[in-house]
Amino acid sequence: MKIIVSENQFEKIMVTEGLSHDVLIEQIAVANDQNALIVNQQKINQLLSDPKKEKALLDGINIQLHRTPETFVLQIGQKKFPMKKMVQGIYAVIIPAGEGFSAATIPLASFAAEIEKIPEYKAMVEKHPEIQSQIQAGKAFSQLYADKVHQGYFKLTIVTELEDRKEEKLAVDVKQPYPLGEFFANNKVIFRLTPEFYGILESGSLMADIIAPRISVKPPKQQAMTAPVNVETIALADVFEFGGVNFKDEARTNQRIQEFVQQMKGYVDMYGTPFIEHIKRQNPTVYGYASMDGDPNQKIQGNYQPCAANGTRAEYDMCLSTERAKAIAEILNQSLPEMDGAFQSKGMGETTK
Repeated sequence: MKIIVSENQFEKIMVTEGLSHDVLIEQIAVANDQNALIVNQQKINQLLSDPKKEKALLDGINIQLHRTPETFVLQIGQKKFPMKKMVQGIYAVIIPAGEGFSAATIPLASFAAEIEKIPEYKAMVEKHPEIQSQIQAGKAFSQLYADKVHQGYFKLTIVTELEDRKEEKLAVDVKQPYPLGEFFANNKVIFRLTPEFYGILESGSLMADIIAPRISVKPPKQQAMTAPVNVETIALADVFEFGGVNFKDEARTNQRIQEFVQQMKGYVDMYGTPFIEHIKRQNPTVYGYASMDGDPNQKIQGNYQPCAANGTRAEYDMCLSTERAKAIAEILNQSLPEMDGAFQSKGMGETTK
């Protein structure tokens, strides 16, 4: 199996060979179910990503401030973060670039009626009614994270008076929880700490995502593998920022990768351990490429720091392609733990494709 990560290709080929008729028909049914699941998962996530619905879901999580003898503690959902004193009167929680955390789970029941209006969902429920109970009892995951370049932060500023006296009416008692969705709508909330002091809590360079729970269907009884299923190629086109390893469109790229992951999980559900062992024996490898944009023998420094050196463009691009392959392989190994880290990576250097 090859998973090719290049900058100017786009194709996905799923090939089945040598299966008996009964096994092939069953495989097609499962593949169709997996495709329908992918579509439904996307539709539900699109519904939840609507700004108004996202805010309503985040409002189900509270943000709260606690005082200790040493510092302030910021609580988001069930997670607590001791705030670091930066200078006199200013405290902060820093989220390193590219990192984040899961704030809380949010019941989906209040949105079940809207989800049931999705045409693809209606069709899927008719065939697999067990999905309906999964949505009714399901919980979405909320994630807060900083982008790949800038660190995110929550900053608390202690003041004795507010610049705009009208804001005094908006101040919230420090003992009172505040809805997270409303906080992110303004990136600010004012807490009344004591009759003499206010705490202005602000955030910056932070993003929030609501992710629907994974829905699944009851798999058919596992079939014995009469022949290998060859997952030959998935190619991701032009997904990296020029000269680096960050995705241009992280949401779209992760969506493409997760489509592949869902298909793999479908085969695992159908064939179980024999399929897993079969894939491991193929030594699945992510091949990374970097675009050729100049003389390969030219001495360059390069913008991507881990690969920057006084070498040639070809040497730099080989390092860059290796890092890109490694990034995708790590995502696959995390998303498919049943494969026990089977996905390897290899940089292929420059390409003109």
